[in-house]
Amino acid sequence: MIYISVADTSITPAKQKLITKSTTLGMGHVGKQLVCNATSAITITIPAKTFPDFTEIEVFNANGGSVTFAAAAGVTIITENENTAPEVSSKGKSACLKLMTVLGANTWSIQGV
Repeated sequence: MIYISVADTSITPAKQKLITKSTTLGMGHVGKQLVCNATSAITITIPAKTFPDFTEIEVFNANGGSVTFAAAAGVTIITENENTAPEVSSKGKSACLKLMTVLGANTWSIQGV
């Protein structure tokens, strides 16, 4: 897994997407670094839809509001700590979402939470 720092000069604005409020993931987020910049809580919902195999989306918390991941009906989220409501709660922290198609459709692994 490769984590990309916001300070990394290889990150261009085209590879980043600013998130300032709760959102549902879509194809426009695939391959992007989502920079969450809000002082209040943000929820990122993972929908039950077809994403390309091996989809990866990085989420970076750029401010003080927590970033929580929610699974839509039919979606499974797996974390290394078995969190039922995984979140990136601290400024400067990041997480990587990976679509684990080998485990079944709509199964996502979230690392770093």
